[in-house]
Amino acid sequence: MASSLDATLAAIPRPSNEGKAIASLLATERAQERLLREAIPAMARGDQAAVSILAPESERLSNRYNRIALALGASVCAENPVPSG
Repeated sequence: MASSLDATLAAIPRPSNEGKAIASLLATERAQERLLREAIPAMARGDQAAVSILAPESERLSNRYNRIALALGASVCAENPVPSG
Protein backbone atom coordinates (compact mmCIF):
# COMPACT_ATOMS: atom_id res chain seq x y z
CA MET A 1 0.00 0.00 0.00
CA ALA A 2 2.75 2.45 0.89
CA SER A 3 4.53 1.94 -2.42
CA SER A 4 1.34 2.77 -4.30
CA LEU A 5 0.85 5.85 -2.14
CA ASP A 6 4.48 6.88 -2.71
CA ALA A 7 3.99 6.67 -6.47
CA THR A 8 0.78 8.71 -6.27
CA LEU A 9 2.40 11.39 -4.14
CA ALA A 10 5.52 11.48 -6.29
CA ALA A 11 3.37 12.09 -9.39
CA ILE A 12 1.84 15.29 -8.00
CA PRO A 13 3.43 18.34 -9.66
CA ARG A 14 5.84 20.05 -7.27
CA PRO A 15 6.17 23.78 -6.80
CA SER A 16 9.79 24.52 -7.70
CA ASN A 17 10.52 26.13 -4.34
CA GLU A 18 9.32 23.02 -2.45
CA GLY A 19 10.80 20.30 -4.64
CA LYS A 20 13.70 19.55 -2.34
CA ALA A 21 11.50 19.34 0.77
CA ILE A 22 8.98 17.11 -1.02
CA ALA A 23 11.76 14.79 -2.22
CA SER A 24 13.06 14.63 1.34
CA LEU A 25 9.58 13.83 2.67
CA LEU A 26 9.18 10.98 0.18
CA ALA A 27 12.67 9.63 0.91
CA THR A 28 11.97 9.70 4.64
CA GLU A 29 8.71 7.82 4.13
CA ARG A 30 10.50 5.16 2.07
CA ALA A 31 13.12 4.79 4.80
CA GLN A 32 10.35 4.35 7.37
CA GLU A 33 8.76 1.68 5.20
CA ARG A 34 12.04 -0.26 4.92
CA LEU A 35 12.53 -0.03 8.67
CA LEU A 36 9.00 -1.28 9.31
CA ARG A 37 9.67 -4.30 7.08
CA GLU A 38 12.49 -5.20 9.50
CA ALA A 39 10.71 -4.26 12.70
CA ILE A 40 7.49 -6.24 12.23
CA PRO A 41 9.21 -9.63 11.92
CA ALA A 42 11.52 -8.76 14.82
CA MET A 43 8.50 -7.96 17.00
CA ALA A 44 6.76 -11.16 15.88
CA ARG A 45 9.87 -13.18 16.86
CA GLY A 46 10.06 -11.38 20.20
CA ASP A 47 13.55 -10.17 19.25
CA GLN A 48 13.90 -7.36 21.77
CA ALA A 49 17.53 -6.72 20.82
CA ALA A 50 16.57 -5.94 17.22
CA VAL A 51 13.54 -3.91 18.26
CA SER A 52 15.64 -1.85 20.67
CA ILE A 53 17.95 -0.97 17.78
CA LEU A 54 15.16 -0.25 15.29
CA ALA A 55 12.86 1.73 17.60
CA PRO A 56 15.07 4.84 18.03
CA GLU A 57 15.62 5.04 14.26
CA SER A 58 11.89 4.72 13.68
CA GLU A 59 11.26 7.55 16.13
CA ARG A 60 13.91 9.72 14.44
CA LEU A 61 12.43 9.13 10.99
CA SER A 62 8.90 9.77 12.23
CA ASN A 63 9.94 13.07 13.79
CA ARG A 64 11.78 14.08 10.62
CA TYR A 65 8.78 13.18 8.45
CA ASN A 66 6.45 15.20 10.68
CA ARG A 67 8.73 18.26 10.66
CA ILE A 68 8.94 18.22 6.87
CA ALA A 69 5.22 17.62 6.43
CA LEU A 70 4.34 20.50 8.75
CA ALA A 71 6.81 22.80 6.99
CA LEU A 72 5.07 21.96 3.71
CA GLY A 73 1.66 22.70 5.23
CA ALA A 74 0.66 19.02 5.14
CA SER A 75 -0.56 18.81 8.73
CA VAL A 76 -2.76 15.78 8.01
CA CYS A 77 0.33 13.87 6.88
CA ALA A 78 1.97 14.69 10.21
CA GLU A 79 -0.83 13.12 12.26
CA ASN A 80 0.28 9.92 13.94
CA PRO A 81 -2.72 7.84 14.89
CA VAL A 82 -2.08 5.47 17.75
CA PRO A 83 -4.19 2.33 17.99
CA SER A 84 -6.25 2.22 21.14
CA GLY A 85 -7.56 -0.72 23.13
